[in-house]
Amino acid sequence: MIPANLSLVPLSHERRAVMQAIAEVEAKYERGICVAAFPWARTFFRILNGSKCVTVKDIGWFSPGLTAQSLRGNKQDWLAAIDRLIESRGACCWLPLSLSDGWRLFPETKFQMQERTRRHSELGAEKYTRQRRKEACQRETAYQALAGQAEIELAFHTPETVSSWSARWSGTELHQYDLEEMFWRWSERFPSLALMERWMMVNQPFWSVMVESDALAKESPEPVRQMERWKLPRTPCPGPQELVSEVVEAGKPAPELVMARWVAGLGYAVCVDFLDERQIRRWSDERKAAARRRNLERRVNRIASLFADELIMRELETRPDYFRGKSVR
Repeated sequence: MIPANLSLVPLSHERRAVMQAIAEVEAKYERGICVAAFPWARTFFRILNGSKCVTVKDIGWFSPGLTAQSLRGNKQDWLAAIDRLIESRGACCWLPLSLSDGWRLFPETKFQMQERTRRHSELGAEKYTRQRRKEACQRETAYQALAGQAEIELAFHTPETVSSWSARWSGTELHQYDLEEMFWRWSERFPSLALMERWMMVNQPFWSVMVESDALAKESPEPVRQMERWKLPRTPCPGPQELVSEVVEAGKPAPELVMARWVAGLGYAVCVDFLDERQIRRWSDERKAAARRRNLERRVNRIASLFADELIMRELETRPDYFRGKSVR
């Protein structure tokens, strides 16, 4: 129990009266004493005014404009509402009481209700904020995946075909500045677009940039276009596998026919191969038979040396042609 010198005593007389009434009625219930109707309300008014009889003036504390005529026939409703208010510690405030009446006797209920409402609003706002943040992350992830797909497709284009890539992705959700950024990073790989300066095209629409790149690609010489086709990743050879071949004697320089077709940077190289005219030497049947029997004996002796003779004879009877050096085709 809290000592009297350390207990908190409310300044409001009505507040002290309702706390004493609650303690007194609960003590009676614990002792098993029978109480009259509306014990909480009657005990409260008795402690507050010092009278056991509840009058219009007592109930008028909750409703200052209440008159005896308006109270006639409704006194039981007022007492029931006040009794339930005190019993529930301000949680239940029935008519004809108003919500402010309950807050006067139990101000903590007002704080609890406001705090509960504020916390409920915060939880709702936090829920919708998380939901919107999640949706934004999903949209950003989908956009980044789409941008990555567009950049991968761009890597398989040359200046001759880049306009088709632009037509394919210009009508999608990708922003125009992202497409331009991809294009300018990609254009650094190709010599035919070296004349295009980004600062010169900064205020031009993207379609005009595509027109300029198509014109430069068509004006570039054929060796340059051929070299740019070689830059495409994981694509087959854009031209024939072998342009020209010539057989020369050992120590002789490359013939003019070969060197005339070679252009630096075109993607082709001059290769040297040494022709071997020696015939392939093959084993005779007797030599193959001896090697096969020798390998058989070595293998059987390693696995089952006690039964080697029997196993060798069985294998020779099973495949006689193989161990006579004949090739089975």
